[in-house]
Amino acid sequence: MQALLEEFKKKAPADYQAEIPGLQVKSAIQLLDSGKFKEAEAKLLKVIELDPKYAQAYLVLGYTYGAMGDKYQAKENFQKAIALDSATATEAYNGLASVLLAEGLHQSAREHIDKALETDPKHVPTLMTAARLSLTLGDKPGTIDYLERAVAEKPETALPYTVLAEQLAEADQKERSVEMLKLGLKKEPYYGTALSSLVAILVDLGRYKEAEAPLQTIAEILQNPKLMQLQEQQQSGETQSKQVVSLQHRADGLHKYIFSKAKHLSLKQEDWYTANEVVGLALILKPSDLDTLRFSAMALWRQSKLDEAETVLRTILSLFPQDVKTNIMLGGILSARGSSSDAQKFVKRAYSENPDETTNIVSEGITHMREIEKNEGKNE
Repeated sequence: MQALLEEFKKKAPADYQAEIPGLQVKSAIQLLDSGKFKEAEAKLLKVIELDPKYAQAYLVLGYTYGAMGDKYQAKENFQKAIALDSATATEAYNGLASVLLAEGLHQSAREHIDKALETDPKHVPTLMTAARLSLTLGDKPGTIDYLERAVAEKPETALPYTVLAEQLAEADQKERSVEMLKLGLKKEPYYGTALSSLVAILVDLGRYKEAEAPLQTIAEILQNPKLMQLQEQQQSGETQSKQVVSLQHRADGLHKYIFSKAKHLSLKQEDWYTANEVVGLALILKPSDLDTLRFSAMALWRQSKLDEAETVLRTILSLFPQDVKTNIMLGGILSARGSSSDAQKFVKRAYSENPDETTNIVSEGITHMREIEKNEGKNE
């Protein structure tokens, strides 16, 4: 809806802020952006009652009914807007096309898209609708072409860049996808979808250092939701709380993906150095996650960074003092450093919590260490 608001500002008279219908329509758009559809509807109907020929009111009412799921009323009002004022034609044709696309009437949607682009070939919202239609029809080259045209107009929101980036990534054009996401984030630095997509692609490309900054931003947003721009709400009608929940779900998925990447590097490639770098990214999102912290300690241990590993393990025990695995790991590190009495204290704590698990873990650990020593001896 932000594009609609911007179009309204452009097409309304210069003194629209002094014009009562204009002010009421602007207020209705803000209500619509906030998901208050009934309030927006009431305000717009009042404007139409006062001025039955005010085309902008019908245009916004069309979007309102579309958001409410009333496709019939949405189409009726878009058609009235076109009949009353050609200045609203591009937006209204695009609105009709969006409703028809939602109804599965692809040919009719295409016809209205074409009419909108005849009046304004560079209209970004219509180009986005055309891209959605192409994607629905399985025309991926056509989808990318429309999105490229939209981005060429240098839109002020991150959405067109983000959608194009997602399509480029699917087409295995990941470097260009990163470029588009970064451009979008210059427009809206707290756009959650772009941030999460950027992190996923950077991790996939092995550009771990670059992934730190967008991950930090995601963590900041989750700590302070007010940082989040309203763009996603404006496009989907979601409330801010739903946006945050959506971002939290994406953050959970990112954490899972990054953590699995770290485990793959350690188990399949025996690259504990890189595994430790990658698990550090996962900790940005979940700094108190038990499994992630334990893995970080293990990665440091395997690199012989015993001081750092001990620090991580003691941090875990400050949060989860009875955790069996962590007590055993800390006991193992202290034993390796010659602090046998301290080591026994932590192993005994683990044993008191769960004797069977402690016995199994210690036995497996001894076997594993012997294998490592044996392999190191062969390498020498």
